[in-house]
Amino acid sequence: MEGKIMLHELESVMEKAVENIFRNQKLSKYWNGDIYYNAYPTAVALITNKILNISEPEWEQKALAWIAAHQKADGSWGLLDKETPPHPDLTEDEIADILEVKAASARNTVVCLLALEIYGGYGEHVKKARRYMKHVDEKYIDPFTDLFLAYFGRKKWKDIAIPPIEVMLAPKHTKFYFKTFIPAWVRDGAMGGIIVKTLKEKKFMSSPFRKMAIRKAEKSLLENQLGNGGWFGTFQPSVYPMLALKELGYDMNSNVMQKGLAFLRSRRNPESGYVHTILPTIGALYALHLSGHGNDEECMQAGLQFLRMQKQEKGRLNRFDLTIWNTSLAISSLLEVKDGEPEIREAVQKGIYFLTQNQGVSGGWVFTHSKAARKGTSKGTLKVFSVQLCCQNVFSCNRY
Repeated sequence: MEGKIMLHELESVMEKAVENIFRNQKLSKYWNGDIYYNAYPTAVALITNKILNISEPEWEQKALAWIAAHQKADGSWGLLDKETPPHPDLTEDEIADILEVKAASARNTVVCLLALEIYGGYGEHVKKARRYMKHVDEKYIDPFTDLFLAYFGRKKWKDIAIPPIEVMLAPKHTKFYFKTFIPAWVRDGAMGGIIVKTLKEKKFMSSPFRKMAIRKAEKSLLENQLGNGGWFGTFQPSVYPMLALKELGYDMNSNVMQKGLAFLRSRRNPESGYVHTILPTIGALYALHLSGHGNDEECMQAGLQFLRMQKQEKGRLNRFDLTIWNTSLAISSLLEVKDGEPEIREAVQKGIYFLTQNQGVSGGWVFTHSKAARKGTSKGTLKVFSVQLCCQNVFSCNRY
């Protein structure tokens, strides 16, 4: 009896979730909404405006007020802007280690404090944050957060532990090949950060290898900018390329910079000023598929819109060939959208080929498509359930 009650409650919850998905679908094609996370992107957006010499008083005041309102009692800004939920089998310290709570709190507090300092005001919030930072180990602050500190004299450029730009010249078959050790979703951001540090540090700039590496990185950033102006379709990986292009001398009125700025601004919540990431269409599609609503006409339209949004000007799909996780999730969703749609069939065929070509020797998949990484053991197999589900869908249906 208890099991039946639980099942009924679960079905009720799922129906409400499905209704919510359809209710929030935009123009019957795609989904676009807030993912409430933490204060890091909002603070970074403010800092980026200062670095790029952009003044937007109305939004900036909203964003600063939002940051101040979300400071914790101890003066920090945490991993999430809500308390970490308890777990019956884990202590608070164990949860903190798993979620890297200490590192996240340090990183988030650093950028929020910096944003409040450089814009002025909010004195009490600044004091509380400074008191908190006195007890924080600097090892928790990552090098790409250090870049922001260096821009405002809080850190020496030479002390930032970022790989040298020459890593861009490493051959594909070596372990130092850029795409081997840098995950796809941070690759453009990392490349931008490396360029910034190289140009700011001004060391060995006469080296022909260094000049060649800078040119290669610059070309890659320009090629990887998406049609919507961003890099990898998310906020933070798009910030560092913008900073890098500024250091390379690109005018703020140039097409590449204007497109990038438009993308960064599109990540803002216009009412609160909060900077958010986007709830991807792919996740909504997959949820509808699992809940048995995958054949709805709206779902088909969402799938087609998703594909169109992923195309670069050159016509190739730019997100289907970057990570195993995204590819497998996309295929699992699109398989159930509707048979016979040419765009969907083509995308699924490419995705399946990509998955089969990137399986590691151990039978698992890693988050990169470099040959060097695929030689690893099953230790590198992440999110494999999604890949398995995708392959079960593909090979059991034998449609593609």
